[in-house]
Amino acid sequence: MLNRLFQTVLHSSFVFTRPVTLGARGLVYDKNTNSVLLVRHSYSDGWELPGGGIAVGESTLEGLKRELLEETGVNCESANIG
Repeated sequence: MLNRLFQTVLHSSFVFTRPVTLGARGLVYDKNTNSVLLVRHSYSDGWELPGGGIAVGESTLEGLKRELLEETGVNCESANIG
């Protein structure tokens, strides 16, 4: 029972002191083909918008552009954030 209490205290401490991770997802639309770019990750089922975690010191737009390039090879030249 003491072991379970210790685990609970450690877990609670981690939950309240861990750093916040920010992420971004992007909608890539091709108006010539009227299509949307989706990715399929090996760690989850189904199709999703490309994106991922934002590094410390990186803006949301910079992080999204980096993730798009890493995941799809798409070089984002312009973006609208909304």
